[in-house]
Amino acid sequence: MAKTYGDGIPIPDVIDPPDSMEMTLCIPKNRDHMSAFFGALYQLTLWQSWQEDDAHSGAELAKVWWRYYLSWNRTMSELDCEEGMSKCCVPNPELKRIDPVSERPQVSYDNGATWQQSPDDTESKITLLPPIVRSGSPKTKCDAATNAIQHINELITATGENLTTAADVFSLGIAIAEAALGLFLVIVSAGTLSPLVIGLATAIWAAATSVFALGIDGYNAYWTTDKQDLIFCKIVCNIGENGQFTEAQYQAFRSQVKAALPASPALDIVMTTINAGGAQGLSQMASYGSWATADCDSCDCGGGCSTEWHISEPNPGDVLGVILSQDANEIVAQTTNPQGGSGWYVYMDTGSMDNCCFTSFEVLESTSEVSPTWYPCGSTSFVGGLLNPGACTWTLVFNSAAPFKVRVIKAPC
Repeated sequence: MAKTYGDGIPIPDVIDPPDSMEMTLCIPKNRDHMSAFFGALYQLTLWQSWQEDDAHSGAELAKVWWRYYLSWNRTMSELDCEEGMSKCCVPNPELKRIDPVSERPQVSYDNGATWQQSPDDTESKITLLPPIVRSGSPKTKCDAATNAIQHINELITATGENLTTAADVFSLGIAIAEAALGLFLVIVSAGTLSPLVIGLATAIWAAATSVFALGIDGYNAYWTTDKQDLIFCKIVCNIGENGQFTEAQYQAFRSQVKAALPASPALDIVMTTINAGGAQGLSQMASYGSWATADCDSCDCGGGCSTEWHISEPNPGDVLGVILSQDANEIVAQTTNPQGGSGWYVYMDTGSMDNCCFTSFEVLESTSEVSPTWYPCGSTSFVGGLLNPGACTWTLVFNSAAPFKVRVIKAPC
């Protein structure tokens, strides 16, 4: 290679390679940016742009690039924002977390600005069996509840057995995850360390760590028959007429169990594992089993919370939302009009700080995130953020940037 000098583009080792390639490049849709790009490309066709050498390689390189410049297909097509970002821009890193409200895996594709259910969530991998209560079937929702508690008791037993044999938290988490996937009827084809098993083990990791520290003696001491019977009755009181759970029914079951039973790592590991499957997983467990005879009539479901709620007027004339329906178990409400620049609201209360219900909620319709705040029973100080899995409240306020509809599940405090 001839000696080069000057500040131009370095002279390549091969002036005119025998092979060529085609590539696609995205550029900003802006006149100034386009002019800068075209000008920079054209510079390759000028001999003055290259370093100088005694062989006058710059002139030869300019001829080569002029040939390629003429071959350029100048057809341009516009890309919409989403397609353009995916094709032209370096994507944001994928962030993962366990949602502090639902305790389910979530993922963010915008550096944590928004979160959504992870595509690796165990619930999304469950192929739900048909409900056992359907036309032509003699089964009842009590049969379905019996199935569910049968499998929950199997989970309690399997967790105790794995706690006895596990050498560390990792082994315990993997073993519990495998047991849960079996109860959810999820087929794991890639072995013990498959993504499905690892994903579920990750979701229950904190609970597994706590119960590992508790030990088998503490775990066995917690799980008495009366606690298992209480879980059965919470299933009976919340399961749907078809023997499966909606999201609202599942959240009511979850919140009532946590409110009724004393806190313990022994409870947390079981409820966290059940929660990995969500409403879909608990419905699955209710959909198969031995249908052993059970006394569902002995469960006192309390008729829900009979307290009547109504739309509040925080300021005279400010009617924030409308209640569409209400019974002892749930309220369905929706927004009616925006409040200036502060968004859309549903604002409801019982009329008295001493008249309370244990409430949780689910969003039925919305194009934007719905945020709750509330007054705890006996208080006039707002609490915000984590309403689910439930709280004893007398005032509820829901806010969003767009119109929405919510279902509030209520039970006695």
